[in-house]
Amino acid sequence: MIDCSPTEISAIKQVFRDEVHILLYHWHIKRAWEKHIKT
Repeated sequence: MIDCSPTEISAIKQVFRDEVHILLYHWHIKRAWEKHIKT
């Protein structure tokens, strides 16, 4: 489980390719959801 950092996500995908599932903290998912629903 990681923070919602595009840099971290990119690095993980580059190293592990399809061998890993990236999990984001629930707070970040909720925040992104609310941001896009309100706009």
